[in-house]
Amino acid sequence: MSEPRTPPNPEQTPDYQLRPTRLSRPLRGLLMGLGGIGLALGLAYSVYWQQLASGIETGIHDWFSERRDDGWDATFDSIIVDGFPFALTATISLPRLARPGRWSWAGPSVTGEAWPWRPGEWVVSAPGHHDGSIIADGKTIELSARLRQARGLVIVAGGRLRHAEVTIEDARVREIKNDGVSTLQRLILTLREPSPASAPAGSSDVSKERPAPTLAAELDIIDLTLAEALATPLGRTVDTAAVRLRLLGRIGGGERASALAAWRDDGGILEVEELVLESGSLELEADGTIALDADLQPLAAFTARIRGFNDAVDKLTAANVIRRGTATAAKLVLGALAKVPADGGRREITAPITVQEQKIFIGPLSVGRVPTIRW
Repeated sequence: MSEPRTPPNPEQTPDYQLRPTRLSRPLRGLLMGLGGIGLALGLAYSVYWQQLASGIETGIHDWFSERRDDGWDATFDSIIVDGFPFALTATISLPRLARPGRWSWAGPSVTGEAWPWRPGEWVVSAPGHHDGSIIADGKTIELSARLRQARGLVIVAGGRLRHAEVTIEDARVREIKNDGVSTLQRLILTLREPSPASAPAGSSDVSKERPAPTLAAELDIIDLTLAEALATPLGRTVDTAAVRLRLLGRIGGGERASALAAWRDDGGILEVEELVLESGSLELEADGTIALDADLQPLAAFTARIRGFNDAVDKLTAANVIRRGTATAAKLVLGALAKVPADGGRREITAPITVQEQKIFIGPLSVGRVPTIRW
């Protein structure tokens, strides 16, 4: 029979002790080197971030200063750049821009955010209350807008704007004098450099005949309702509208009217690749070009495909744009010209739409005027 084991005495010191592990000299040197490298990288990144932040703040100040040199009213309350270490966040508090005698705008705080490792790509946001005014034909139209969502994407590379996109959602715009309200569900505006594939079609020497494209733009509008005072002869509502266009020729700097005149004289035009409008029963698809006349007012020539033309004639008649007798004759002529597309659907007519001497024509029929543009 074995003897009972003696329980250990807690006060008895064990015959072994835990001793700290001693790192070898090479390993200690390696860890110290890695720590030093990490510290140096952290300090270098901190300096890099601070330089970016300082450059952004200086760039914003310079941009406002350049606008003032151009004769604009351009002010703000403050600029704050923060977001260290993983972001660059620039906030311009209460910016105000105006071209005296033409237009003005005052907005809420505008915030832009970018990654330090991609400082040329900015996401911009400016929802909230905006005030503005437009001066046309000697009259000042004061506007107040509230935007539930207003955001944008801006990409700059090599000192040039490569891509910009603005999205506005759930907008209410009030015209102060008449207290009329216009509403908009969504607007998307995109500006970008045209790709080589979008160069003018044709022979290889087409660039000798007209300028190359320098800017491409796209505009999409969904569910627009105009205030009563802004109603067009065709009504107040636009279900959808879309425009795809390219700017041919480069517009230089300096005084705007002189720059546009030089652009016009060099053969500059706007090439509208697609124009789509749906308003009630009216559907329009068109493409064409826009240029400037000797007075820098628009000249346009489009080929349009129109469906729902009878309702359009009725609206123009109700708005006293055309006389009732003319409207009856127009319906007869348009009805005779209308054809059913090869793929079926509603009857449509193909007709020229032109703008000359600030008058809008559908075929020979005058349907409205373009207000004078003061550059």
